[in-house]
Amino acid sequence: MANYRSVKTSIWEEPWFERLDPNTKFTYLYLITNSKISQSGLIKITIKKISYEIGLEIEVIDKSLVELTRLSKIAYTNDYIWLKNFTKNNAHNEKFLKPAILEIFESYPELLEEWLQVNAKIIIQYQEKLKLMGIDIDKIKKYTHDIPMLMGIDMDSIGIPNKSKVSISIRKDKDKDKEKEKEKEKESEEEFSEKLENIKKESEERERLQKDKEERLLKKSEEVKKIVLTGKAKEFFDFISNNFVLLNSDIYFDTIYSIHNFFKSKTFNEKYFDKAFEDFKNYREVNPGTNLQNPYLYFTKIYLNIKKEAEKPYIQ
Repeated sequence: MANYRSVKTSIWEEPWFERLDPNTKFTYLYLITNSKISQSGLIKITIKKISYEIGLEIEVIDKSLVELTRLSKIAYTNDYIWLKNFTKNNAHNEKFLKPAILEIFESYPELLEEWLQVNAKIIIQYQEKLKLMGIDIDKIKKYTHDIPMLMGIDMDSIGIPNKSKVSISIRKDKDKDKEKEKEKEKESEEEFSEKLENIKKESEERERLQKDKEERLLKKSEEVKKIVLTGKAKEFFDFISNNFVLLNSDIYFDTIYSIHNFFKSKTFNEKYFDKAFEDFKNYREVNPGTNLQNPYLYFTKIYLNIKKEAEKPYIQ
């Protein structure tokens, strides 16, 4: 067997191959390029051996073989795997075909009729040369009642419309290709429509969120306009606005509103505020690069810690 294989580059664009999962694609390409494959497309190999060579679990390979069988790309038993299109895709002369035909007749009678049906065209193409090489074409005819060779058709009759079953077969193949292309175009259109619909929904959702944000900020700004910070509250806010970056309007409004509530709350104790404020300033001096999104929360933490310490019972 030659050490190269014919694999069409268009395989990556064929719908049936595109839909395969990566493991099944890998398994199929492994089978095509396997060194043990014969001209007839038969490989005597076990799933365990495949697993060892390509590093996939036996269960994964078995699932891939089942899928390829469903798609009529292979047939397999515990003893062999048959790649159905291998011979017709790789037979470029009668020398390739002869051992393939002999192997099928001698070793795989259960595959004989289907194998001859699949490879009918290529056998027709080289039938005269195969006769000269000793292949009994009449014997083949016994197993292929609907193959045009039964009628003695030669290469000149292939492709002539309405003249033979060969031309009908060719037209059927072309029709199948057209149907596949239509299916592929339909899938592409459906996929595009789905993406377009998703983009539309995402755009509408962004607009809704932006509108909600604008309404929320407007409400906050109206509330903030009513707030007049005075005394220690104003001193504290001025320090924050000069030393920390208030990243957006949300944080800006929240900071003013929170400071206002903090200084107006009943829990606010001016006795401990000055010490907490000094600690806060010192922190800023020691960490000049700090960029707190909400400095009020940090200050509150400092204040509560100091208050907690200050309220501990004094032990003599």
